[in-house]
Amino acid sequence: MISFGNELKPNSIMKTTLLPLLFVLALFSQCRPPAADVPATPKITYDQASIELMKEITPQIHGTWKIQRLQVRNLHGNPSLNQLGILFDSTFRDLATLTLYQARVPRTTPRDFRQSEIDGTIEYKGKTYPIYFDLRANAEWIVAKKGEKGFMLFDFNFPSGSWHYTEPEERFLQDIGMIGEVFALDIRPDKTMTWRGLNRGIQQVVLVKQ
Repeated sequence: MISFGNELKPNSIMKTTLLPLLFVLALFSQCRPPAADVPATPKITYDQASIELMKEITPQIHGTWKIQRLQVRNLHGNPSLNQLGILFDSTFRDLATLTLYQARVPRTTPRDFRQSEIDGTIEYKGKTYPIYFDLRANAEWIVAKKGEKGFMLFDFNFPSGSWHYTEPEERFLQDIGMIGEVFALDIRPDKTMTWRGLNRGIQQVVLVKQ
């Protein structure tokens, strides 16, 4: 067999091939730009989310609203409804008018921006009474965008310590369950607001902005 002096052995061929390849890979790894830092998603607390929600919906609540429909359920013989002659589930249409605006004097010091402080009036059968409510965010809405946006206690707002004669119109609003009730409130872009009663005879109140 003829042997050539410059014959390359298999190991020499492998080294000759791998060394340039490793050099090129090392060069590319050094030239590759560093990975861009991905900004961390800011964590929003429940309080911050509540404040943002109140900022969004409070201006929508302000204004004049007509109670277009009020649905009452007489469960278990509600005495207040019975004395009004409401013995069965009933619906009242165009019952009253609400005027709602931001409370001029904060009810907390310092002011609690997690809630929307609303003052206003309710007009029923020619009589006008002062009302108020403080709307707080619904935790289910904050976390999962489900359910109504907030909860509030709707009540008369007569001056503290004052006394007045309770008129029949005022008594009706109390007995039907409108006054002194806790409602779940939702508001939509079509200028419609709904209240769902939680404790007494009112099933739903539908209000339309005027």
